[in-house]
Formats: sequence, C-alpha cells, structure tokens
Amino acid sequence: MDDDLNLDLDWGAPDLDPGAILARVRALDNNSIEAALATPDRDRILRGIFGAVASIVDPVKANGIDAAIHFKIWDRPGGGYDHLEIVVVDGSGTLSPIPSRQPKLTIKGRASDLMRVALGEANPIRLGLARRIGVAGDLGFARKLDGLFDLPGR
Repeated sequence: MDDDLNLDLDWGAPDLDPGAILARVRALDNNSIEAALATPDRDRILRGIFGAVASIVDPVKANGIDAAIHFKIWDRPGGGYDHLEIVVVDGSGTLSPIPSRQPKLTIKGRASDLMRVALGEANPIRLGLARRIGVAGDLGFARKLDGLFDLPGR
C-alpha cells in the first residue's frame, strides 16, 4: 500500500467495502490525509470515508438512538469548510452531504483530526480539551461515539 489515497478509486461506489476504505485511511499519516484533501477530489473522498463510517454503525449499541452528528471539516481549498452529517436512527447510520437535522453533536476541526475521531482512533473530548477540535452539543453522547461504530481492526 502506498502512502497516499487512491484518487482513482470511486469513493462513492455502493459496492465499495467500508472496511477496505477505513483500512486505507487508517494506514495514512495526517500529512497524507491533508494532502489528498487539498485536491479537487476532496468532496468525493470525504463522502466515501464518512459514508463508510456511517455504514458500520453497531446496530446493538445504536438501538434506540435518534441523533445527528455534524462534522465541520476546516481547510477547504478556496476557503470555508465542508459540512457533513451522519444520522443514526434505530441501529443504522446514513451520511448526508447536506445536513438537514438539528445536531445532537457537532465536531469541527482539521480533516485529519476529524477522521481520527470518525475512525475511533481519537476521543473527541480529549482533542477538544487540547483545542485541536471543537465539540459542541451533548458531551455525554460524545463519550459514547467510541463504541457506536463497529470499526474493523479494533
């Protein structure tokens, strides 16, 4: 596996294995993630990665949950940020590239830090205390994120 994201990959393909996507991202360092997201493929890559995360919600741990998690991903080329939403309802998750629900939790920061949170490799509360990301909303729910997704390789 080389040290960058495969920009030729169809990140939004419905038959793409979420585990393969997440393993690919997990193997990268933060600089490689940031470099890939500075390309015109940023939207496609973000939707592929966050879509993969949304698809692996643990149905047992998410049973009874009805919540939207907003991700505001800074450093968009040309200015601004990307705003994605993962909605968890009754044991399953979906990605919305256009947020439509009131968030139970909003996490904002650099792409590499947010991906580490989405991959379960970083705790949003700890990164928030270190001022690497911003966390707003239900902090009790934020503590539960670590176990909410059935992340491969953990």
